[in-house]
Order: sequence, then structure tokens, then C-alpha cells
Amino acid sequence: MQALEFCIKKIIDYTGVNAVLLNSVESVEMAEAAFNLGLPTASLLHEFAEYTRPIGKVSRMLLASDMVMYPAKSLMSSGLNELSSSSGIRTIPNHIVIQPQGYLDFKIRYDSTWSLRQQLGLSNEDLLIVGAGHVQPRKGVDWFLETCHYIFEIMSQSNDVRANKLQFVWLGNGYNENDTLVSVWLDAYMHRVGIKDRVHFPGAVHDVGLALREADLFLLTSKLDPFPNVAIDALHSDCGIGVFAESSGIADFVVEKYARAAIGKYGDARNLAENIVEKFDYLISKNGVNSAICSKELSFDNYVINIKVLIDESIARRDELKKLEELDCFRKNFSANFYNKDIVSEFAVKNHFLSQLIKGIAVTKPFPGSDIQAVCDNINVCDFQSAVEMAMSAKVEGMPVTIIKGAPVEKIYSGRIALQFHIYFEDLIPEFCEYFKTLTDHNVDLFVSHVPELNDAHIKQLEESVSGSLHLQRFDNQGRDVYPFYRQFIDNIEPYYDIVGHFHTKKSNDVANGVGDRWRRYLLGNLMGSRAASIEILSLFNDFETGLVFAEDRHLVDEGKNSAYIELLLKQMGLCRRDNYHHFPLGTMFWARVSALSSLAKIKDDTFNLPEPIPYDGSVLHAFERILPQLVEESNYSVKRIYTENTIW
Repeated sequence: MQALEFCIKKIIDYTGVNAVLLNSVESVEMAEAAFNLGLPTASLLHEFAEYTRPIGKVSRMLLASDMVMYPAKSLMSSGLNELSSSSGIRTIPNHIVIQPQGYLDFKIRYDSTWSLRQQLGLSNEDLLIVGAGHVQPRKGVDWFLETCHYIFEIMSQSNDVRANKLQFVWLGNGYNENDTLVSVWLDAYMHRVGIKDRVHFPGAVHDVGLALREADLFLLTSKLDPFPNVAIDALHSDCGIGVFAESSGIADFVVEKYARAAIGKYGDARNLAENIVEKFDYLISKNGVNSAICSKELSFDNYVINIKVLIDESIARRDELKKLEELDCFRKNFSANFYNKDIVSEFAVKNHFLSQLIKGIAVTKPFPGSDIQAVCDNINVCDFQSAVEMAMSAKVEGMPVTIIKGAPVEKIYSGRIALQFHIYFEDLIPEFCEYFKTLTDHNVDLFVSHVPELNDAHIKQLEESVSGSLHLQRFDNQGRDVYPFYRQFIDNIEPYYDIVGHFHTKKSNDVANGVGDRWRRYLLGNLMGSRAASIEILSLFNDFETGLVFAEDRHLVDEGKNSAYIELLLKQMGLCRRDNYHHFPLGTMFWARVSALSSLAKIKDDTFNLPEPIPYDGSVLHAFERILPQLVEESNYSVKRIYTENTIW
């Protein structure tokens, strides 16, 4: 990335270039380099996220570009779905426009005497159904042949004499009798369904437009194909179109513009064939409708004009960012250290947050205690200054953040504390015990639920880590850490203690690059990072209204796939769900007043006792951490968050 940024700087120095126009998601590294330099970037994206690898590349492009142009809504939806799954961003950003590319008459060479029918030895009476593209899996040559077979079969069964005039032509290279990946299977299919003599593979032609003018119907049967030029050529040639829904931007376009077309259910060749046969005469009529739509809606000159507008808007947004950085509210409240540890310069951090905000989205919180999600959910970003002012003032009502500094307190908390600790990875016991020793100034009993057998050394470490007694209970590996906590809370903790802390040997092996380890240490460091910090944190419970204390987290989260499970748990406790679940103890480690969690006794005994495997998201266990603040507040206690400066994961 640094080398690419260096090259861009040199280009700027030599040419004075003031913006970047990119034409593919494969240019994502260029987009990110330009982004880091503050260079306005407009991107034309033509790819579905489903076949773009590595996963997340499209999201990176959307975040790095100041403006994005897609040719159709289906492609935009594909990109936004990936953005949601990879970055957790559910809000639709405002920097995306829809504009199909224009018709560009291109031919390898001009030959007015050439004829596709003559080359294939076909007469003017034959009915040509044409598909096109290199013979490979994505282009759906198999779906083309299936559709053609069903058209022939349906017309034959209805005694339509035109069935015998049908000829099926695939334009494009790649069909080879020695190709065992695709071609041999196509050949086997054609022979077995009896259409081999009607199918032609002439290879690539020098003038696709001229070939399509001789076609009666064009089938776009790709598995996924953004907005292929050959389909634009077909419209320009006034061919009727057959296409699968959700397979291409062309499917969106022909429906929206009322083109002469037939749409089939995705991948359902018989359904497409039935719809084609139903209006066959209309589709092959060449009545000028499709060519007129192409002329009006797919002008290449207009396409170029719209690209220029896109670049101008990218430049205008970048100019606006420079002004927003100077706003007093932004300079006072934005925390570069909290926002993102991976961005190297303060300029880049500010640039990242503001550039996403004016798109109407956010990746992480701009300062501890921020309610940036509420801002993105509820504002229409047209006045950028107002958006920044709202973002810098929005805080979560009733859930303040205390910055932990290990400062002296008026009174050390003296209530009875139960520390519930679930062990699955016994190799982490020494690490946790070192943190537990920071509670030495408090009256703490340790309740350990463990899946593996513990040896004498483990038990000794646990005994020596707290001031009070040790209670061990072995559990089967069911319900992760939640079921053991629930069971010990109900049976051993609720009747006898004032405060409960819940911790577990979190590794998150399904998260790459050591994120699980960093997350665990972040939670421990914020909830019991030092002896002085633990005194300060637990002193929050000297306020009898405090019911829950958990670590603030910069990551933006929501209910995920847990809506039904949230409602299931709340129903058992006689509660109703809230509008959103954005703020909760992420990672399920926390301190709580025992009486604030009394409603847990209403949950059925086996609710949390789930067998493995448990999904990454979407279970009562994931719902449990999300509803904890609600349980506490419904019990008339308050919720507080804590944060130790310069900690992040």
C-alpha cells in the first residue's frame, strides 16, 4: 500500500491530477491508497459480490470510494448485502447511484457481406435463439441448452409447427470436445435430450451486433452477469430478451423499462421456457420497442456525462471534508485513539470517520459513549455540518461511560461478591488468575464451572487468586458459558451475594488474526485491569441504583440474527422487546447487582442448555448478552459502561 501511495503522489506531482476514476472492484488497492491520501475517488462497479474474492473486497471498495456507480439495483443489493455481513453496516449509504453503461458499437472488423445464417447454413425461415459468452460455468451455457430444450419440447407437444424451425446458437469461444470442465457435459446433455442437431457453436464472431440482427430471440442465461454488453447489443438489434430473474442487471432493466422480454425464476429453465413460449410471437416481432429503449436509455454520451457528474460530486465531498475537520465540536470530541488503532495517521483516522459519516454510515464509534448508530439510523445526510454536530453530541441516554483511571475512591465497596468463572480452555487459567488477584481488596468467593477436569495445580491457582472460598462444579460442554452461569447464579449466588461478576475463557477460535485473544484481554483489562482500577470499578456499586457495569466497545453491533431468540427469552420473563439492541456487554463479561438480574429465575431451566455446535450468531446464548441491560433497567436499576483510555481490540 505504501508503494502504491508513493506512486500516486508522484503522479499528482507530475500531472496535477485531482481525482481518480476506477472501473472495477479489482482496483480496490488503488481506491484505498487514494483514500488514504485524501484524493477524490469515483468507482464504477460491475461485479456481483457473490463471486468476488476475497470476501469483503466489495465492502472495502464501497468504504474507500467517495462515489460509486452501479449499472443496476441487483448489483447494488449484492454489494450492500456483503457490506452488512462483513462490516455490520445495515444503513444504506447515500453515495451510490444507479446508471447502466451506454451502448458502444464495437466490432473487430467491418464486413457488410457477412451473415451468421449463411455461415451456419441456415435459411431465413429458421428461428434463431442465440446466447453468447465464453464457454465457462458462470456464463450458464448449460442453462441456455436446458431452456432451448424446454422451448422445443413445449412447442412440439402443442403441435406448433415452428418447433421444427428452431435453431440454437451460442456465440463465443471455448467449446471444445476435449474440454472436460464444461464442453463434454454440454455435449452429453444435447445428445441425451435430442437437440444436438439444432445446436451450433460457431465460436466468436467479428461483429456481434450484426449477428444479433439476424437473431429472433436472445437468451441471457448466465448464473450471474452484471450488465453484459452483449445484452445491450441485443436490445440495440431489437431482439426479444429471455433472462432469469436476479441473475443480471439486465433483468432489472428490462422489467423497469417495459422491454420486450420474458423473465424466468432464477435457474428454472422450464419456467423461463414456458414464459417465452407463452408470448413467443411478441418476443420475436422486432417491433422497434427494444431498439428504442436502447437509444433512449443507453446513450453512451449520457453515460459519460453521468460519470463526469460522479467525479465532480466526489471532489465536492472531499472539499467538504476539509471544512468539517475544522468544526469545533469535532476537534473537541472525536477520539482518534478510540476510533481505530489500525489507521496510522491522525489525518487518515479523521478522514475515515468523516468520509463514512457523510455517506450516512459509520464503521466504529467516534468516542467512548457515542450513539453514532442512532445518528445514522435517523438522519438524512444532506447538511454535512449538521450531521457532524449530531454525531459529536449523540450519547446513549441512561448508559453513561466512566473513564477508569485508577483514581482513589471515597469508599471501597464492601458487599459480598461472587465471581462466576467458566473454564473451557484450561490453558487460560493462569492469565485469568492474575486478573482475579486485582480484587484482593474485596470480599470475593470464586464459583468455577469447568468442562475439562482440573488438576491440582489449576485448583491451587484458583484458590490463591481470590480472598474468599472456591466452589467447583463440572458441566458438560453445553450452553457455552451462559448455561453454567445461569445454573450457578440461580442455585448458589442469588440467595447469598450482592454483586456477581461473570468471566469465561474466551478465545473465539472462529475469528482470525488473534482477534479473540485481543478481545479477551481488552475485556479483562477494562473490567479488572489493575488493583486500583478494580477498586474504582466496583465502587460504582456504592450507588444502590447501579445494576450493571460492562466495558464500552467501539464496535457497532445490533441484534444480528437473534430477534426470535430475544423475543423468546423476554416472553418467559413477561417483557416486550425494544426497538434495537445496540449497547450490551459484548463478549458476555460484566459486573452486575444480583437483585438486578432476579428475573433470570423466570427462565425455564433448559433454555440455555444447548448442545454443540452452536452457530456463530443466532441463538438464545447470543440473545442473552443483548437483553442484559434491558433486564437491569426493567428491574429499576441503572446501567453504566466503563472504559480505560488507550485500550482497544
